[in-house]
Amino acid sequence: MQITVLGVPDSAGAYCVGVEDAPDALRAAGLVAALAAAGHDVIDAGDLTRRRWAPDRERPYVQNLPVEREAALELAAAAAPLLAPGSRLLALGGSCTVAVGMCAA
Repeated sequence: MQITVLGVPDSAGAYCVGVEDAPDALRAAGLVAALAAAGHDVIDAGDLTRRRWAPDRERPYVQNLPVEREAALELAAAAAPLLAPGSRLLALGGSCTVAVGMCAA
């Protein structure tokens, strides 16, 4: 099976820093190599724009909403052409908001 790996280094809506490092950490831990060793054809599509959480005093309950909107739109645009029959797309997040961009794709 073909698996395309796409990093989404984003913590803007996560109320903390660090989760934006997840794509790099998963790659460094050998994820791509392990998928290939399991017999998959792996394409590493790199990372989207890195976004890091910062306090948003204007929106305490929806931190960095405009930034997260941009992140979801960027992911949807990047992921849509990578979704193809017979292949899989593995989005390495960041925060749980990655799900919004993937659903939009």
